[in-house]
Amino acid sequence: MPESTLVSIAAALATGAPNELYDLVKREFSRSDAKAEALRAARGAGDHSLEVSRLATMLEVAEQDNPHFAKALRGKWHQL
Repeated sequence: MPESTLVSIAAALATGAPNELYDLVKREFSRSDAKAEALRAARGAGDHSLEVSRLATMLEVAEQDNPHFAKALRGKWHQL
């Protein structure tokens, strides 16, 4: 299960996160159909929904795959 910070980020993305955070994730996820679909599916979903949980998992995978994305994501999140 993804850490709570990633779940919080996923919930924010689902419920209308600031554009710069959403755009960062959208850009990173554009390289993967599965990740892009998880982001699309989570839009408008509830905080504790399956879609948000799946998005948090995809964020975790993306962070593991790309340390630069992980740093950028955490940095944007802490600015909010």
